[in-house]
Amino acid sequence: MPEGYEHALNVYFLPEGDDTWQRLDTERYVENLVVAEIEKTDGTYAVMSTVKMPDLKPGWNLFSYPLPGSRPLTETLASIAGAYGAVYQDESGEKPQDGVETNVTDFEFGNTYWIRINGNESVTPYLAPPQRTVEGIVPGS
Repeated sequence: MPEGYEHALNVYFLPEGDDTWQRLDTERYVENLVVAEIEKTDGTYAVMSTVKMPDLKPGWNLFSYPLPGSRPLTETLASIAGAYGAVYQDESGEKPQDGVETNVTDFEFGNTYWIRINGNESVTPYLAPPQRTVEGIVPGS
């Protein structure tokens, strides 16, 4: 985890026989100590670093990408896979018409995108902080 993302540490739980990690309410203390309640079922716990973004409501939402560097669309929105439709960006800044197709392949630091959320439920995207390269460089630094 790159320096400066310690605040994004959270405890996650994977129930036995499931394939979806659940983010648990996590208390954070000095020295990066993180604590969460034990679940009542068997499973696996892990401490992971994720940046919680604001909820996206059904329909079109503006989404500002806050992480340095660039990241592929499917990787960026993996936490809400299946909940979004088109992802769109243009210079006008105006909300796209329904039926517009995705014209974004990568998310770039500091850019704003329109994301269409399908269905009737709000979703919360979680972004993984940037990873150091094998050379030890954090993207965008």
